[in-house]
Amino acid sequence: MEKPIIVCAGSKYVDIDVLACAVAYKELLELKGKKAKIVFTGEFNKTVPTSVLAWNMDISHDVPENLSDYNYVVVDISNPNYFEKFAVREQVIEVFDHHHGFEEYWKNLIGVYAKIEPVGSCATLI
Repeated sequence: MEKPIIVCAGSKYVDIDVLACAVAYKELLELKGKKAKIVFTGEFNKTVPTSVLAWNMDISHDVPENLSDYNYVVVDISNPNYFEKFAVREQVIEVFDHHHGFEEYWKNLIGVYAKIEPVGSCATLI
């Protein structure tokens, strides 16, 4: 059986780009028949309007138990020193980022599933 997926980002804060990436990718995974959830430990910053926060989004701020039972997709961050501490690096199956600097690191680990390109917004890559 395929492991469920946690979509996560950096541990410091969640901006509108992170939120857009995570929500869009979770929905895409579910359309493909995969189990996915979003987990953020960081706070939403001021780029996320209160009107958006009022939407009925299924986002958890609680780190699940049995972290090895999941695979991970990391959005809007590729520096492994800054993404969610709970994410098991060896179980990261995809990375989406528009910041440069860690392209080779991820390409060596996960190949074509490292989508790191200098575009204006990471959500563009999704």
